[in-house]
Amino acid sequence: MTLQDMNISRCVEILERVLDLSVLQRRYLEEGKLPDFINCRTERERLFTELKDSDLKNFRTESIKELSKKIMVNDDLLTSNISAVMNAISMRLEKIKNSSKAIKAYTTR
Repeated sequence: MTLQDMNISRCVEILERVLDLSVLQRRYLEEGKLPDFINCRTERERLFTELKDSDLKNFRTESIKELSKKIMVNDDLLTSNISAVMNAISMRLEKIKNSSKAIKAYTTR
């Protein structure tokens, strides 16, 4: 096995793990497991740093392209899920704010 083959193999391993982490992040977000969600994010950042250092652009194989596409699709879903959670939290905070205003108005009469 050549050095380039080993690098390609390692890039594929990293991308497969990133895809797994992306799927896990969606699940953790849906389950409200934010510490696990953040741990996945930390690992992803480490893996992306390793990919950056490996100069991935020199290893454009079909398997790497396919994995990259799958990651992007899953990350788009993850982004949508994050937006939905943020909107839900925003709505809850607005309700709390309005309740707080109502309580203040009631108690200052």
